[in-house]
Amino acid sequence: MHALVQDLRGLLDQYGLSYRALGELTHHSKSTISEKLSGAERPDWEFVESFLDACIATDHEGRARWHRILLDRWNAADPSRAPEPPDPPEPSNEPPDPPEPSNEPPDPPEPSNEAQVLSAGGQDGLPERNAAFIGRERILAHLRSALCDGPQVLLGAIGAGKTQLAIEFAHRYRDDFPLIWWIQADRRDLARAGLASLGRQHLRVASDGVDEAVRAVDAELRSACPALRGLLVFDDADRPDEIADMIPRTGVSVLITSRDSRWRDHFADIEIPVLEPEESIALLRARLPSTITAPDVDRLCRALGDLPLALEQAVLRLRDGVDVDEYLQGLAEHPQRTLGGSRPPDYPTSMSAAINLAADRLGNDRQEALDLLRCHALQDLDDCPGDGPSGARLPSHVMSEAVPYGLATTDPSTRAIRLHPLVAALLRDNLTAEDHARLALYLAH
Repeated sequence: MHALVQDLRGLLDQYGLSYRALGELTHHSKSTISEKLSGAERPDWEFVESFLDACIATDHEGRARWHRILLDRWNAADPSRAPEPPDPPEPSNEPPDPPEPSNEPPDPPEPSNEAQVLSAGGQDGLPERNAAFIGRERILAHLRSALCDGPQVLLGAIGAGKTQLAIEFAHRYRDDFPLIWWIQADRRDLARAGLASLGRQHLRVASDGVDEAVRAVDAELRSACPALRGLLVFDDADRPDEIADMIPRTGVSVLITSRDSRWRDHFADIEIPVLEPEESIALLRARLPSTITAPDVDRLCRALGDLPLALEQAVLRLRDGVDVDEYLQGLAEHPQRTLGGSRPPDYPTSMSAAINLAADRLGNDRQEALDLLRCHALQDLDDCPGDGPSGARLPSHVMSEAVPYGLATTDPSTRAIRLHPLVAALLRDNLTAEDHARLALYLAH
């Protein structure tokens, strides 16, 4: 019963829902929710399902995982399934035999190096290890030593595999960290809820309020002497202005994944490029049927630009029986459709969906910056000066505003925009007639 209620409360913390907000979504009163979460008796399954839908209705994979967890907890809390108590021993007037004397010291307890890998909800928050992970050996080794110097940020464009690298690091070196805590940080409220739950479960923080708990966690980590041998991972932290103030500077190792290059103003960063050509080839050779020839594997790697997410999507299509020539033709003619229909289980979205979402966000925030990127995409340029294509005099700061969305990278020495060919193709394929007319004005000058 306790485990079920703790998980439900943890979900509230993780997704930043108040009893009032939960009541509006589930049509239960605050008093009913409070009673259901009191632990006095097992809540009915209908309440648990409505609770789950309110918290994570849009994350189908996450909901399925939590559904299994909560169903197991709910069944285990059924009083009718409690085991029968054992029969009491027969009474005896005989005194028990004394233990045999021994001069041997007792065996010491076995040391345990198993890391505590918990999420804000009290379950395994570290995503499962990707059995197909290949390469990045130099970055992994460097990251292990760099974390001794302070928080590290894994920076890279969409599809570069930042989160997958963080997952691999946490699993590979979990014996280095008795505590590993994975925090979803794409929203400030989620990051704060994750820190608050860390404090309640591991740092003796007793506060019920998120604000007080986050402050208490910061104080505990600052005063920790020696520092905790723990690893905090802030995944998908794309807005440093909303997240940076809650990143612990001392007391624990911190790893951040982000597309936003503005993190460089706060912490040391490690740029995550596309895979090396030999790594891409190794990935495809390990995952694709042996009937696909080496020249075809090479063609696929070059067409997909060594982007891990795009390579994983190609594997799904080709393992379903799609011919290599057919796939490459679809990629050239309809990249949005080709890279939008299959999502690898180890990634939250497809390549098309991720690019389109980032482009929408950029357009809402700074339409001029999105137009600049689209102009580069139409000209099919990998490196473009920050002042705009074909002499278009867009301000240089427009370039820097576009990069944090993960649609491009910049060369710090030349200030050139680097637009991956696959990203350019997706941007071009999503243009409307109205977009083409507007961009023609830039390209005509």
